[in-house]
Amino acid sequence: PVPTDRTKGIFVYSTLYNQIVVGPTAKDQSSRTDDEIERSVAKELAAHATRVFDRTMGSSIMQSDTDFDPTIVGEYVGIRPGTSKRDYQIQLHCHANFITVGGIRSTGLSASLGIGRHVVQSLLCSIVSRSEEESTSVQQASPTPLPDVESLVEQYHSRGDGTINVAGHDYRVTHPLTRMGWDARTGIASSGK
Repeated sequence: PVPTDRTKGIFVYSTLYNQIVVGPTAKDQSSRTDDEIERSVAKELAAHATRVFDRTMGSSIMQSDTDFDPTIVGEYVGIRPGTSKRDYQIQLHCHANFITVGGIRSTGLSASLGIGRHVVQSLLCSIVSRSEEESTSVQQASPTPLPDVESLVEQYHSRGDGTINVAGHDYRVTHPLTRMGWDARTGIASSGK
């Protein structure tokens, strides 16, 4: 990809579910709800993937690799939660016991652990300063271990409603790549099948 001041470029990568993903594009729009797939953009992305494969693996990849399936298994549009500012918007509102975490763009995935740590530290500072005034203590939270992917995929299929249950809480599987991989039972979702 070739980064610009507006975008990191178009990537071609494989998911954990053995699917090739091409994107994203950085197309501005004023609507916050329009998630229609534009055919011209889809064609542009398909052409980009073909160029990348031709350059890196040779044009015969589609004919010679019996495991290579060029079928498009899905398309999706993600509306980015951008703001007029370039940086993440993270603000602690101590008086209201509230924290705002917004404007997180594509880099939020790789930055999520750091963002989470910053949010927790901000909240702890707020709680500790108040608890010192009130002479109360902060209790340590224990993490909830995630079940293995195989059991989550089984649960996703057996429930049939697009949800899974983790530690007594129901969660809807919303990310398009995860849904496509779990529906197809490919890559890490194919364990035991």
